Amino acid sequence: MKKLLFLICLVLFSNSISSQNCLPTGITFTTQAQIDSFSIQYPNCSTIVGFITVELDDNKNSDITNLEGLAQVIEVFGDLYIKEVMINDLTGLEQLEVVKGSLRINDTNITDDL
Repeated sequence: MKKLLFLICLVLFSNSISSQNCLPTGITFTTQAQIDSFSIQYPNCSTIVGFITVELDDNKNSDITNLEGLAQVIEVFGDLYIKEVMINDLTGLEQLEVVKGSLRINDTNITDDL
């Protein structure tokens, strides 16, 4: 019985390590470097409890050209807002299955069909 309980705990623990809820207050990206380093800073973060915002910085500049650094994100409990950035498509969000809040895409250069 103790071995069975140990195995169940081990499976539950390994599942929590491989896929974690993170960023309860959300995250804002204003540079490509921030997006590119997301998987390094948050290696097991696949479910974002807060929001994701991708937008211009305070100086109204943006070097964001792709969302590939967000490829591990599967769920967003808050809003996903992409605004005024120079992306041509949503490459990097292929694994995204659920946005529980609002999905807003404004003033971008997306040319691919959604």
